[in-house]
Amino acid sequence: MMTVPTLCMVSFLFLARVLVLKAENNDLKEEVETLESRADHNAPADAVGIVSNADFRGHGGANEHKRQAMHIIRNK
Repeated sequence: MMTVPTLCMVSFLFLARVLVLKAENNDLKEEVETLESRADHNAPADAVGIVSNADFRGHGGANEHKRQAMHIIRNK
């Protein structure tokens, strides 16, 4: 059977671990939010770069496809 001081120590260690995990979780949430906002901000520019550098040769109406893609990205 555990003594009172042992139970107090185990309870304290458990509480400390819970608090550490909660702090780590909050840090991860903030990091994810930062990455999401950065991704949302950069996505249209990245997509424009991908489409403008894409090779549409060999496809019928290549310039029209590229123009439509750029229009969709810019109006997002």
